[in-house]
Amino acid sequence: MDPDAPFILGDGFELDYGTPRLAVPSISTPASGRSRSPVAQSQQRADRELPLLQLDDWDPCVDHEPTPTCIHYSIEWKLQLRKGILSTLTEITEENLMLAPSAYWDRFLKHMLAARVQDKLSESRHQPDETKISWGAVEDKLRAWRHLFWEGKKLRINICFIYKETNGNTLRTHDDVPEDIRQLLREQEELLAELDLVIPKPRDEALMRYCQWHCNQVRSPTWKQGFVHAYQVTKEACLDLNHVYKAQDVGFYTEQHVKLGIARSFVGDVYLWAKDV
Repeated sequence: MDPDAPFILGDGFELDYGTPRLAVPSISTPASGRSRSPVAQSQQRADRELPLLQLDDWDPCVDHEPTPTCIHYSIEWKLQLRKGILSTLTEITEENLMLAPSAYWDRFLKHMLAARVQDKLSESRHQPDETKISWGAVEDKLRAWRHLFWEGKKLRINICFIYKETNGNTLRTHDDVPEDIRQLLREQEELLAELDLVIPKPRDEALMRYCQWHCNQVRSPTWKQGFVHAYQVTKEACLDLNHVYKAQDVGFYTEQHVKLGIARSFVGDVYLWAKDV
């Protein structure tokens, strides 16, 4: 998809976070004394009933709702390199998300991005160019569109994290680096630092202890069985916890019939567990 193309309201409704040109469909207000239109009624009902879930209200084991109780949306995100032309290094779509975008970024997406940057780009030759996202603005737009989701439209956020090649240009001192680039580099260093985990050995025992830690966080037998299933899938593939965390491959687990919420927690909580052991 052309990142500069305007969104189209049809079977879906997209928020393009390349260089976005956003618009909100106009909804006429009925004259005083007249009955509200079905569209206006739908918007009023959605405004009242469909929130964006924060972590405290989010159930990671619920990945499908026959009757929605919150806003559902998808994120299509890309890691791109600007080197003369813009090339895409990674393109991933996360479907049917219920956790608010800012919370999803903190819990999952920033770790996935850091892992891809470490895997695809050289720290000495590449630096962030366009990687800052205003999650508050994104969430405001989703709230403005929730009546469309209530009517059966699909909401999608398109995000491009763009890095650029330095082309061998040398910055002689720290003061030569623009402040906005310094801030982006600090954020990148913080994200990559989180990937340098110290996992206890033996590795197979650490994996078993990690599974037990997850099981101790829940009471539901269904959840416990889900975490045991994720553990078995990981063990059979001979993956250790560093592999799990750096790959951030939720799809690997869902393809093995691990529930989506369980898969996201199993992949995303390695850092939290490693800090505590």
